[in-house]
Amino acid sequence: MQNASDEDIHFRKVTKSEILLITLIVLLSIAAILWKWSGDSKTSKQAGTVAVHQGGKVLEKVGLEKDKIIVLPNGEMKIEVKESKVRVAWSDCPKQLCVKTGWIKTTGEVIACVPNKILIEIEATDSLALDAVVR
Repeated sequence: MQNASDEDIHFRKVTKSEILLITLIVLLSIAAILWKWSGDSKTSKQAGTVAVHQGGKVLEKVGLEKDKIIVLPNGEMKIEVKESKVRVAWSDCPKQLCVKTGWIKTTGEVIACVPNKILIEIEATDSLALDAVVR
């Protein structure tokens, strides 16, 4: 019986195509990370608006550039706008999922409170912002 140190360990040589493939994967990964970061910085620079909907009607629209506390008319929810982000600070709903959602800051993100029929959405300030184009 031989020890592990006595055994010959054979390594095969890495081919040029394998090195090229590994390099390509690493470069694409780095490019994807940089692209994602550049997209986040662009959206955080644009101050959009927050639209608060209840039952399909817009209750209030507020710009993200100003800090503000929005208390809904029936007092069922307190919404906080601070540093170009939005969150539900307090709600009287049972499971508190809207509060647990936390801060949102990117155009298109939403916070929904089903028991209170509230939808909080960040909208783009420019009307040219598109989600997708279908032909």
